[in-house]
Amino acid sequence: MARYGTFLYGSGVVYGPSTVAYRAQGPTDAVIALAGWGDQRLIPITPPTMSWRTDGPGSFQATIDSRTLHKHGLAVIGATNPLKGRWLWWEHPTAGAWGGVITATDVGKWQTQITAEQFAVLLRKRRTNSNYGAMSMSPGSLALMFMTSAERNGDTLMLTSWSAEECGTALNMQPRGGDLCDDILSQLASYGYQWRIKATTMTERAFEFRTRLGTDKRGSVMLSDGRHLVDVSSAGDLWTVANSILGVAGDSDFTSATGYQLDDDRSIRTLRRRFEATIPYTGVVTRSTIVPLVKQDLKTLAYPKEVYTADIVDDDSIWATYREGDIVSISSASLNYQGPMDVDIRSLDMRQQVMTIAGKLRYREAA
Repeated sequence: MARYGTFLYGSGVVYGPSTVAYRAQGPTDAVIALAGWGDQRLIPITPPTMSWRTDGPGSFQATIDSRTLHKHGLAVIGATNPLKGRWLWWEHPTAGAWGGVITATDVGKWQTQITAEQFAVLLRKRRTNSNYGAMSMSPGSLALMFMTSAERNGDTLMLTSWSAEECGTALNMQPRGGDLCDDILSQLASYGYQWRIKATTMTERAFEFRTRLGTDKRGSVMLSDGRHLVDVSSAGDLWTVANSILGVAGDSDFTSATGYQLDDDRSIRTLRRRFEATIPYTGVVTRSTIVPLVKQDLKTLAYPKEVYTADIVDDDSIWATYREGDIVSISSASLNYQGPMDVDIRSLDMRQQVMTIAGKLRYREAA
């Protein structure tokens, strides 16, 4: 019996604590095309692993028979019809679509392993105009202006739409030719925003910059032990704490740089010591801009940072009910927790048929 390339072997062998029978995966297909979806080829690939995330690109890994690539006229090395730089599209009936750019290859004797990254990389290696002076705007307005200047200075960004939440406190910043993906947008998002390039269909590559990209689904999506959750874990580190932060303008001489110090008294009392950190902020030119940055960092760094992960099976097509950026409810006896969780990253291993979500638990809002 086969369903979506899935073959059920034996009488349902159970591995580990899961009560779901292991399903070995057969080959699947992905669309590989030139940028803009020209010259589309349907290529067989091994069961892939992939991730979706906000504030940066997720990844996609799979293996392709090298002879298949040669048959389609795609070169794994050299500059003629190269595989790197082409676009890739793959869909799952419940986990959703994955689209991005092939950025790396590992060529063996018979097979080629490819790595692709989500369309957020269309903003990588794209710099902002460095001729602007200091300006005061909201983070969303600055994001749109920097993207406009980057496209005017170079090639098209190949996006279908741009949108941003332009309300909020004005920042005083000066662009210095930084990279959009890895520098500018990550810095603007640190003011309490999220960004992504949304691609739910092949015709959509929509840039979004908002305080919350997803939807609050804690009332409709409940992930619980014994039904959806195969395993849960938590990883934390004391040295991620900073409860006394000195923020300084990172583009000035340190002795004359504008700065601001802020402490979290509750964290200092709870942890019984002061964890001090000095953080330089690139592009910041005034104290009024440093202050909200320090407050935002202090809010996230005052206590040990813990990342929670949960392995989820697709019982009742639960994968179709949430996406990265959403807030869901989770009930875990091993964590002694029942309450909301932010889904920051989704990872899917098609060989194991298990999705892993990673994010933060909202203890203060838990029942």
